[in-house]
Amino acid sequence: MSGADGKFRVMLVDDEPIILRSLKAAIPWDELELEVVGEAKSGDSALKLAREVSPHMIISDIRMPGMDGITLMKELKADQARRLIIFISGYGEFEYAREALREGAFDYLLKPIDHDELTETIARAARTLEKQMADDQMLHSIKVLSLLARERMLTEFIEGNRSPLQHMQWLEDSELEHGYTMAVIQLDHYLRLNEQWSMDEKRLWLFAVRNVLEEWSVQHGGLTVFPFRSGEWVLLFPSLARERQEDVGRDLVQLIKRNTKLSCSVGFSSSMAGIDRLGTAYETAVRALYQRFYSGEEGVFIGTADSVMETASEAGYPKHLESLMVESIRTLHKERLL
Repeated sequence: MSGADGKFRVMLVDDEPIILRSLKAAIPWDELELEVVGEAKSGDSALKLAREVSPHMIISDIRMPGMDGITLMKELKADQARRLIIFISGYGEFEYAREALREGAFDYLLKPIDHDELTETIARAARTLEKQMADDQMLHSIKVLSLLARERMLTEFIEGNRSPLQHMQWLEDSELEHGYTMAVIQLDHYLRLNEQWSMDEKRLWLFAVRNVLEEWSVQHGGLTVFPFRSGEWVLLFPSLARERQEDVGRDLVQLIKRNTKLSCSVGFSSSMAGIDRLGTAYETAVRALYQRFYSGEEGVFIGTADSVMETASEAGYPKHLESLMVESIRTLHKERLL
């Protein structure tokens, strides 16, 4: 990522001070939209400085006292593989230069330095960095869109609205065909919290909870996690035994309390298989959470398949209205109930 002013960062490395001064003065850094952020006179000091200033591009002598340029390049690329390194070498160092290119150097130039040639090489390196950044941004956008589309598809299946997104099933990699357990996490006292929070505070807290859950899910083998209703998140796991569900649920309750100071409860479905069973899994987990009203405190609640009216949708039962009513009762949304 470039600096705050949009410029790529460059570091200069040479054991001859006159060459460092020449490089700084002769290259039109501003025109190239580059910024020299550091200078070093040896490979060892260059490695230390690079870890402090994180340059995108390094222009370095290939032979220096102590650590040579090729060793420096290997260390730098181990830290950040996409760094571009341009070497300056003496006439008698061709074997070094050839090895440098083989090891991943962007280019090399011979001394004495032709500043016009070096400027063109640096400009070419900057264009390469720009392309890398554009590719990274595009890949990130594709990943985000794919994730959002997948979450939307799973949400539609949970709500029983399968038809509109039938064509998006290619996003599902059949991981749900092998058996899964759903956990539904609901913040306790959400209505009261919702009244206390401003809109910005609400977004911040819900974003914080989601981040905590996503990180935990990745570390513990979760299949996916996404917000479903306000103050509620859905997590999918490979099938969990009942005792494992209780352990995971307690872990999640403590995780959210420790990181956000918020109280929550977790409801688990029984084991399901197939994307078509997401709605049943959700109903099972939410019905398990009804037990919270009797216990009066946060907790982990385990559901069973028998607790769900599995034939309701087949008989034309308005499942979405029931879900809306249940949600209204849960949050004490009086206007919606009327």
